[in-house]
Amino acid sequence: MTYLDLPDQMEAAASSGLSITYSLISGSCTLEGGVLTYTGAGICKVRASQGGNSEWNPESATREIVIDKAPQVFTFPDRTYPWQPESQPISLWATLPSGAKIDYDVDESTPDCEREGTTVKIVTVELITTCKILATQIGSHPNYLDPPPVSAILTVDFPNWTWSYEPSAFDWKESSKDVEVTIYEMTGTTEGASLGYPVTGPCTVGTIEDTASPTEFTVTVTFTEPGTCDFDIMGEPFDFSEEGGTLDVKITAVPPPP
Repeated sequence: MTYLDLPDQMEAAASSGLSITYSLISGSCTLEGGVLTYTGAGICKVRASQGGNSEWNPESATREIVIDKAPQVFTFPDRTYPWQPESQPISLWATLPSGAKIDYDVDESTPDCEREGTTVKIVTVELITTCKILATQIGSHPNYLDPPPVSAILTVDFPNWTWSYEPSAFDWKESSKDVEVTIYEMTGTTEGASLGYPVTGPCTVGTIEDTASPTEFTVTVTFTEPGTCDFDIMGEPFDFSEEGGTLDVKITAVPPPP
């Protein structure tokens, strides 16, 4: 029997037919009303006694019950997460019935991931990045057998290009006809972005300038008069993106009030 087995009803019998009483001597168990409940792995000692009468002498017997450790297995299913621009560490999710501490490692066949304690971080971005994570129990548990190590696959999907920009409009002033437009690129890199043609409206568009942030860049739009400037920002396809992306930029220089 194991630590997790159901309580055991004591069923000793005496040849005299007299009633039996039970007492707990020692061990990882409790005894109440003749019902033995296991509280941990080890040896449980129980004494059965009958008090005798005018015809029968008192008698007792001791039984040692070996309680084995309970088997256990990891719960560690495969999971899929969306990629994030800052590559946030992902908390690892294996569990054990015993609640024992777990050690993780990244299989050498998937070098695009790096373990940091009980988290994993994506260090190389591909179109679909997979990490094989190994889980083992740290040490041994007093009541559970050591579980066999397991592995799970973490899949990180690279999102489609998602861009935005600002401003979309401004009040026209002759003295501020140059407008710096900030382009936000939510997939985490602005490498390979270029200006798409034609540019329509009373404006010209300068070259793309990087900023300190890896997820944004700027272009300067120069207006010659109030109106709407319309142009595209083109994203080149990379090894980790199925396609490039196009952002349609429309900025309006609002005419001054009459």
